[in-house]
Amino acid sequence: MKKISFVILTWNSDKYITNCIESINTICNFCTQITIVDNGLTDNTIKILKPELTVKKWKYAPVT
Repeated sequence: MKKISFVILTWNSDKYITNCIESINTICNFCTQITIVDNGLTDNTIKILKPELTVKKWKYAPVT
């Protein structure tokens, strides 16, 4: 079985992040992990993602 991980670097991506995640899930039903890297968000991206972060294959990593 193939295993694929995605890393998404975000910076004020609230307009696009939902479409990005949906696209990944549509084309890759065997994706094992999605890591979302917060690169200093000042918008609503984390509020949009928070309900989805309970899915096991997702990980949220703020840049410090």
